[in-house]
Amino acid sequence: MFLRKSWRHAATGELPDHAHAYRTIGSGFIAAAIAFTALAGFVAAYKLARLGEALRVTARAGFISGAIYLVSAMAMELAFHNALSQSPSLLAEFTQGGQPPCLYQPVSSCLTQSTYLEALAGGLNMLWFGALLGITAGLAGAGAGIFARRRRIFAGH
Repeated sequence: MFLRKSWRHAATGELPDHAHAYRTIGSGFIAAAIAFTALAGFVAAYKLARLGEALRVTARAGFISGAIYLVSAMAMELAFHNALSQSPSLLAEFTQGGQPPCLYQPVSSCLTQSTYLEALAGGLNMLWFGALLGITAGLAGAGAGIFARRRRIFAGH
């Protein structure tokens, strides 16, 4: 019963009953990434006493997390390409998209090229997005870190 239901959801694009749990988990990971980036900015600014240095630390951390995503996305595409290329939902999405981007190739090779390019484009996108997240969330944390250092909030006196 579960297998038939999950295949029906995958083929039709309907969300199963537990989709809200997946969204909650995903939102929690996004919130944690923002919070830890702000915390890194706070700690760096508090210890280094320079806003520019703290932003450099958080931008590098964001870029590194984007690079980790790029490597992970490409590794997952390489490892699970056969399973992904036979997924009913992916095939339905690919064929409903209108004219394929590679006109004179068979659908299977066009799908292969498309999945690799999507993984690469998503990973490269995360490089700049991670650095941007590092700068914006890190700026909030760094501002709080500079404020805490000037007020000697954690001085221990």
